[in-house]
Amino acid sequence: MEKLFIKLDEKIEKIIVAALFVFLFIDIINGFLLRANIINVISLSQIFKFNILLLMLYLILKKSMNKLKTINLVYLCFFLILIAFLKEFQQIIDLLKFSLFLIFFYFGKIYLKDKKIVDKIFLINFLFIVVNIFLGILGLGFPQYQANSIGTRGFFYAGNDLTMVFLILSFYILFIIWYSYNKKFYYVFSMFLYFLAVNLATKSSILGIIIITLFFPLKNIKITKENFKKILFITFILMVFIIFLLKLTVFEDLIERNIAALNRYNNNIISTILSGRDIAFVRVFEEFKRDFSLFRLFIGMNKRVVIEMELFDIFFNYGLLGLFLFVGIIYEVYKDSFKYFKESIYVKDILFLNLLMLLFSFLSGHVFLSASVNVFISLLNVGLLNVLEKKAKSNNKRIFLISNMYPSEDNPYFGVFVKNTEDLLAEHSYITTQKAVINRTNLTLGEKIKNYLAFYFNIIYLGLKVEDYDIIYAHFITHSSIPLISLKFFVNKPLIINTHGSDVLVKGKLAKILSFFSSIIVKLADLIVVPSDYFKEIVSKKFNVSEEKIIVFPSGGIDCTIFFPDKGEKNENYVLGFVSRIEKGKGWDIFIDIIQKFNYKYPHISIEGIIIGDGKDGNKCLQKIDNLNLTSKIKFLGGLPPKKLKEYYNKFDILIFPTRLEESLGLVGLEAMACKTPVIASNIGGIRTYIKDNVNGFLVDVDDIDGFIETIYKYLNLTEKEKEKICDNAYQTSLMYDKKRVINNFIQRLQLIERKK
Repeated sequence: MEKLFIKLDEKIEKIIVAALFVFLFIDIINGFLLRANIINVISLSQIFKFNILLLMLYLILKKSMNKLKTINLVYLCFFLILIAFLKEFQQIIDLLKFSLFLIFFYFGKIYLKDKKIVDKIFLINFLFIVVNIFLGILGLGFPQYQANSIGTRGFFYAGNDLTMVFLILSFYILFIIWYSYNKKFYYVFSMFLYFLAVNLATKSSILGIIIITLFFPLKNIKITKENFKKILFITFILMVFIIFLLKLTVFEDLIERNIAALNRYNNNIISTILSGRDIAFVRVFEEFKRDFSLFRLFIGMNKRVVIEMELFDIFFNYGLLGLFLFVGIIYEVYKDSFKYFKESIYVKDILFLNLLMLLFSFLSGHVFLSASVNVFISLLNVGLLNVLEKKAKSNNKRIFLISNMYPSEDNPYFGVFVKNTEDLLAEHSYITTQKAVINRTNLTLGEKIKNYLAFYFNIIYLGLKVEDYDIIYAHFITHSSIPLISLKFFVNKPLIINTHGSDVLVKGKLAKILSFFSSIIVKLADLIVVPSDYFKEIVSKKFNVSEEKIIVFPSGGIDCTIFFPDKGEKNENYVLGFVSRIEKGKGWDIFIDIIQKFNYKYPHISIEGIIIGDGKDGNKCLQKIDNLNLTSKIKFLGGLPPKKLKEYYNKFDILIFPTRLEESLGLVGLEAMACKTPVIASNIGGIRTYIKDNVNGFLVDVDDIDGFIETIYKYLNLTEKEKEKICDNAYQTSLMYDKKRVINNFIQRLQLIERKK
């Protein structure tokens, strides 16, 4: 039986959520039926909302009776007292509408924990409004002001309610865009909202949308003389734009209507602005004062009063008890947000919108006594409260990782430095939640095209899911710059780009094209990560960016808990090691030639070689070893995990690093040095930033096989004390690149960028 009730509750919850998605669509259908006189006693919309209300009350009271028991009983008592003394049925309906504010908030707080669902509810209902306004522009539906045929409300029946819902939905979407998308997109969308507001043609829609769209850009601006001039200039330009839109649509008609209203209210500007609500207030107040009683003071008047100034409407209809109920509900909805007032910038946003709605409710009504408006104010508070609670509960920052090199089970060392950086950031609460990566190697041309198209699509598709990440972290800029440029047009998230050398020094027919797009994304980036000081200088000069925007982060650093001195017994023969991808640029062929020629030139010194790594030239490497009859002298081990690799670094007498590439850093050299193994490397790229010739290692010209042989011979003939000094210096250098040491500065820079955003 219990399982049956659980399934029933789940179905009811799904029904309510589905109903929220089509909430305004039902209002549109309802408006059409009312205008066509198909229904006139009780509306479709009222039946729809009443049923939602009952279902919500069932779920709320069932799930949270203990938590909400006391407060619910208090509100229920006042609610029943008020109903008992009300004289008109419509007053009961209005009170039910008002209660929706709290009931929808409770439901959302308990059941709508996923902000994505709230976002979709707002977006779909906003689209209903947009379609409805465009139908009105095309001549379908009904004008906002029937007498003058001014503006449009489409098929909505209540034009003022439509205005308030439009402002609430617009604010929520602007909130998402401001914090998650590009600022240019924010301003373009604001222009679209002005267009919609002008076509709605109400004073509240035009004034409200101006206030809302200006709020986000101006909220953190310090009021100085210079900034004040800028604000005035922006406001002036905005007013010119609004007048231009009005001129294209309803300007003359609105002027004529307001002149008529001014004449009707005896040239009283306040009465004209308030559409005579102040006059209605005076009339009702005089009646209330004339027939004053304590009963009226506490319970309200015995007939329905409509001033369209809701604080007064509540008082005159429901008395002090009604005001108490109103204040209690407002407090109950807003109190959770204020817990985060000092911690979150979003609280100011919630406070602003709610105060704006309170202001509109006081001046023009159709807010808290409108079921449609109440629903969306409640959901807006739920959605923003979800953001606050999520931020408060988790200190994790979510990363959208982009890389065209990433390890997999089949290729565990393909882009392993990207994975190392990812893991290191995760240790400091920067967790990868989205990935657009390529983790396959040795692809045919067709497979490459297919993989890169999928890669580009995922960058855009996952990048637009802005609620799923906080930071974009892209490796290898040349391979991801094109989709990233497109993404940054819409998305306002911090962009970190990590260059690795080959992507900066790209060569070939496409070099100029790729460099062009790379230069754009470098300018858009908030931080550029380079693996060495050598590449910091190159990136700064090549892309004309300040070095202050660049941080050296040496490929995640080295893990000194894995790579450390652990020497065993001395080798029978000298062992030279080679650790790298087996690709021609890495110099595996040079290493084989070194072993062959050294044995030929110095036959009295017995050496052997070990090659560790994998790559597309693996078979060629084995073939060359076999062709030169070196199978007894050189072992090919393939790729090895880090802990096993450490054993071999300690086994090597020397690591040979004969790369032909402009290495971004050359992490294998540092890993060997951390094991107190000396390195003889090509004098190229980032390697030169940590190896000092004859101090902590040795540098040889690129492709200089004889130079490598003579340097090996020179080292082997050093005294033990001289060798020990070289190895100690190498070890001390490696400690400068310990991942624990290099990560702290990097994390500080990331935090600084987040604060700026």
